[in-house]
Amino acid sequence: MPDQEKKKGPRPGPSKRRWLIKCCPELIQLPADPIGNHMRARKGGMVWAGQKFEMRLTFADSEGGEGDYGGCRCRCCEYRQYVRGTFRLNGRLQEHRLVGGRMHPTKWREDAVQRLPGGQLLRYGHRRDTYSTWDDYPPLRGSGCAYIGRDAPGVIALPGTAFEIDLYFKGEVRDVCANRIVAQRYWRVAYAGILRRP
Repeated sequence: MPDQEKKKGPRPGPSKRRWLIKCCPELIQLPADPIGNHMRARKGGMVWAGQKFEMRLTFADSEGGEGDYGGCRCRCCEYRQYVRGTFRLNGRLQEHRLVGGRMHPTKWREDAVQRLPGGQLLRYGHRRDTYSTWDDYPPLRGSGCAYIGRDAPGVIALPGTAFEIDLYFKGEVRDVCANRIVAQRYWRVAYAGILRRP
């Protein structure tokens, strides 16, 4: 029986196809600072109670090499934040509006709000959004290799009001160039008591 003709195909060895650029996180601190309880007086005799924390990330930016053809690009990295849980005052569930609907006790929704209908959209990590005081990618939002965000979930009411905060957060590092999730972290904010003027 005659020898069969060898099929043509790719030669063994490393592929010369260039990979797509990608997100390469270096430092992930979600949340970055210890979460602590705070209670502060506000105008009109009101009291705010809640917790404060930061989100800090850094990303690599490189041209790539023999084993990493596409290289890393900071602009491929974006942060997203999701939340679920409840706020209660004197035992009554409080409505908390997010862009995707009301905050749900068990279902994740993006942690984003809009300051008036048609107004500024405030959401974490979207590089194309307008710069806000709680979120940035220094030195330039579109290409910065660091991310810092700040959050302070809490309640405001009159002194003597019983309050309960029970929230769960999910932070994600997303590779928007490859449309994939690179890293996820979870944490909880829980604080309950009686509002008192400090």
